[in-house]
Amino acid sequence: MSTLNNTITTTENTEVVNKVILTGFLGKDPTLDTVGSNFKVSKFSLATNNDHKNSKGEITKETLWHNIVLWGKMAAEASEKLKKGNRVTVEGKLSYRMFTDKSGQKRQYTDIIVHDFKLHAKKEAA
Repeated sequence: MSTLNNTITTTENTEVVNKVILTGFLGKDPTLDTVGSNFKVSKFSLATNNDHKNSKGEITKETLWHNIVLWGKMAAEASEKLKKGNRVTVEGKLSYRMFTDKSGQKRQYTDIIVHDFKLHAKKEAA
């Protein structure tokens, strides 16, 4: 649906997209585990920032933490190349996990399932 000159129009486009691109800093070294007989999974947290104005009109920075998951050969590559503090761009899709904790509370986790990542070079001191 698009809006043009305050007129709402609809399109017949049936495309549905689940795509996420984030650039941030690793909060910890990636973990690497084996699932099943020999399938690798790597996980790490990625910090991004949101800038917004508070009630006094001052710009404040809010850090958001994202759960990042990589599978297969990419998981092994990430665990070898990535370290805490690295600046990385990840591209993937949102995934939701639901479970009930020990106290009976339903919990939901949001993960980014990565299909591509890029490690950015460190800036050299001037």
